[in-house]
Amino acid sequence: MTPARVAVCLITGLQSVAVAAVAAYYLVELSRGQGFDGAGIVSSIVLFAIVAVALAALALGWWRRASWPRTATVVWNLVLAPVAVALVQGGQTVLGVGLGLVVVAAVASALAVPGRPVAAADEGPAGREGDAIL
Repeated sequence: MTPARVAVCLITGLQSVAVAAVAAYYLVELSRGQGFDGAGIVSSIVLFAIVAVALAALALGWWRRASWPRTATVVWNLVLAPVAVALVQGGQTVLGVGLGLVVVAAVASALAVPGRPVAAADEGPAGREGDAIL
């Protein structure tokens, strides 16, 4: 396993744990009655749980040497980039810069993992002799 694949696997795994921790925090706050809108908190918990599971699936895909997690990992982290900028602009410099570094590391690692080689059979009917194109 390449160092880039290990790095992106760890980053997405830790992102999954972080999002699950936020969901757990919201659940604790809900149980204490600390929210203004119970339905809004429940929907946030469900959303965070879905994202945590999706990130865990990405980490598992990277661990199993799959090629499919690359695009999802890059897109997810590019969505986080404006969040990092907003945190810095909002005075949360340490969190914003930290998140920005995570975004850069995840995207760079995901793009550094070698892709699946394209075989001649993957080219379709036009790439094989004797096959008719319908």
